[in-house]
Amino acid sequence: MPIHIEKSLIKERFSKSINTYNEYATVQATVAKRLAQKLKEHGQEFNTVLELGAGTGFLTRELMEQFKVNSLTCNDLVPDYKPLLESLTENSSFSFIEGDLEQTELFQGSYDLIASASTLQWILELDSLFEKLKAKMNSNAIFAFSTFGKKNMVEIRTILQSGLYYPSLEIVLEIVQKHFSLLHYDEEIHSISFNDPVDVLKHIKRTGVNALFQTHWTKGDLHRFSSQYKELFSSDNQVTLTYHPMYIIAQKK
Repeated sequence: MPIHIEKSLIKERFSKSINTYNEYATVQATVAKRLAQKLKEHGQEFNTVLELGAGTGFLTRELMEQFKVNSLTCNDLVPDYKPLLESLTENSSFSFIEGDLEQTELFQGSYDLIASASTLQWILELDSLFEKLKAKMNSNAIFAFSTFGKKNMVEIRTILQSGLYYPSLEIVLEIVQKHFSLLHYDEEIHSISFNDPVDVLKHIKRTGVNALFQTHWTKGDLHRFSSQYKELFSSDNQVTLTYHPMYIIAQKK
């Protein structure tokens, strides 16, 4: 069954992966770049920007390089990300807000752009969040985000029978359109190959995503996992891991 992840566990796992995330989170880097490219079609200059779940700064870097941003506020659960993010924003006013992005009272500003890459999959109550974020946006402000769809990490979720609940693109779009005018949406499938199922587990640990799977591994567990993974998801002597990013750009009505 899908599980609800405690925010404290997410904070702990991502804190531990701070030194390995940029090297191993190749899909997340690609997703941030593509989200920024799609956003460029709907605006080049944003006076005030709020980035939710900024992490190590994949999207932050793209926003700073591709757009005119006068004031950037970055939010994340992990306070250690602040100096990394600040180093990317030398020519803009910068502030960092530590905390759970669902606690929108933390955000005191009014924003021309709210953006988020590879973060909102951790949020179960998107409807409530979107309603609260809308109240933080200026007239005609843009909301641009990526999240992950139903096929995301399907291999691990199939074997462990646990993981996040990933809504379909149709469900997410339905929620978005209750609060915003839809400007763009699309989705992709990325398949990464590994030599061995154990390498898959190392990969998700190095990217902090092991917060998805609250499992204590014994040698027996690891052997069963590896055997099932090879049986179900092998191709050309390798195993695959699927990512399913979805991109949405909307505007305040």
